[in-house]
Amino acid sequence: MNAAPTAVMAFAGACDCPMHIYDSRYPVAPGAKLRPAAASVDDDRVAAWCRWSG
Repeated sequence: MNAAPTAVMAFAGACDCPMHIYDSRYPVAPGAKLRPAAASVDDDRVAAWCRWSG
């Protein structure tokens, strides 16, 4: 599978840093090994990361 080029430009040294927010209201995939603690967008840890990362 080949991805088509995009028109999005990034600064030199930039990186993609997605954030996954886990919510205990939704079931985890059966057999999942990674089960992080629930977090919401209002969570202090998430807010601190967003402030730090800009």
